[in-house]
Amino acid sequence: MRMHSLRAMGALLFCSAFASPLPSQAVPPPDGWEITAVDTQGDRGSYSSLALDAAGRPHIAYYDGTTQSLRYVRWDGTSWLFQVVDASGDVGPYPSIELDTSGFAHISYLDQLNYDLKYAWWDGSAWSIQTVESVGMVGPYSSLELDAMGRPHIAYYDFQNQDLRYALLDGAVWQFQTVDSAGDAGTYASLALDVAGFPHVSYASIVDCSSVPRYAYANLDGWHVENVAAPSG
Repeated sequence: MRMHSLRAMGALLFCSAFASPLPSQAVPPPDGWEITAVDTQGDRGSYSSLALDAAGRPHIAYYDGTTQSLRYVRWDGTSWLFQVVDASGDVGPYPSIELDTSGFAHISYLDQLNYDLKYAWWDGSAWSIQTVESVGMVGPYSSLELDAMGRPHIAYYDFQNQDLRYALLDGAVWQFQTVDSAGDAGTYASLALDVAGFPHVSYASIVDCSSVPRYAYANLDGWHVENVAAPSG
């Protein structure tokens, strides 16, 4: 089953594609899409991010443009359950959601008023919120992953310095690194962790007024950055 969240006409929509199993194909084509209007109140649904829990139920973080807040919704099998995560100023663009082993949501996002990177997580009874980095203008295009110990790793764009940045919450302390500072690098970041817990990031870099893909990965020797070259011809 393939699932997507998207925004249309100021509303948050949820789409899922169901397919009949085909033994001869590893990934069967969808037989059809099912579309559900999740939240149609006001200007809601921008910058949505989706995760599925162990039961295959969707959890969505999204921006409410009417109240300028970060919202969260999940399907419990019967109905959609809504929460306002953060309403302090203009917050919520560029969310990235992940679920921990308990099925609780963790979200990185932009504080658009102060241009800070923020991180929120649900502990089963309440939301906790941290400002991850507030130096300069940082936080758009965030991408979040949790490692095997439940620690958040975040890749994001440093708007002021035009760099790709990376943050890790190690215990109670955030550790920061500039991954790529060559030119204008770091927009549209997508983060993944390998089996050893090392981060890998794909992102865009501006070269000669054009956006080109780059790939960065870390190992015991530090960060390594590669250009993703298109095939010739």
